[in-house]
Amino acid sequence: MRRHHDLNRTLVRFTAFTLIELLVVISIIALLIALLLPALSRSRQSSRNLQCLNNQRQMMIAVNTYSNDNDEHLPFTGRDYPHFPVMDFFELGLRSYMASPLIGKETVVHCPNDEHEPGYWGAWWNGMYGPMTQSQHHTSVQSLVGTAIPEVVHYSYQWTYKMYHDVNPETGYIVAALRRYKVSEVRFPSNLVAMHCRGEVPSDPHQYENDPNFNGIFCGFIDGHAAYVEFAIMNPTQIGVYPNGSKNTDWTLWGVFGRDF
Repeated sequence: MRRHHDLNRTLVRFTAFTLIELLVVISIIALLIALLLPALSRSRQSSRNLQCLNNQRQMMIAVNTYSNDNDEHLPFTGRDYPHFPVMDFFELGLRSYMASPLIGKETVVHCPNDEHEPGYWGAWWNGMYGPMTQSQHHTSVQSLVGTAIPEVVHYSYQWTYKMYHDVNPETGYIVAALRRYKVSEVRFPSNLVAMHCRGEVPSDPHQYENDPNFNGIFCGFIDGHAAYVEFAIMNPTQIGVYPNGSKNTDWTLWGVFGRDF
């Protein structure tokens, strides 16, 4: 009996962890976590960036489908900025051509990087004009507001200003007059930013114009592709270059006839 008791004590002595061993194991786990967390964070960010680009690809496919059904014309409602790019482009131009609805943030019109509430354009509108009302949506879709169309928009993307404004034929500057273009009039469909994501920039333009970390933007193009484009390779616009080197692709020289890079 004594020998059996001694054997149990021996097994316990060889299988139990000492305090030092436990501390070593905990240190190794902590080190592994410290090494893996940045990689996981980068992986999540990469996934969000890919989703943003995929959203824009889907919307550019919808733009081209709209164009095929409307004698090659690009989306246009006759309303100017800010109503057209904030609401009409999505709610009249794209809504019936997208499999994804407009309601909810898990849709192609909302970027996963957009932390503004309810979304970039909704936050921007609230800051500029106060709460959005049903009457500010286009008359043809007001009855859908709150059902098929969100009452307060959470859209993250912008159809750029140049895509629905005329150009001075002598200076190449974009002017205030509205103009409805055809796809065939876009001379550089893979080099002209037709759409860009606003979800990653502050609602206050004075912040992103001076932010040294704001080096590029996620863009959609008429030829159907989407890409992250660095400002360093972009051409200066008619309003020049911002202090941090960024460019405003709303104001591309020669408008739809020009190129951003």
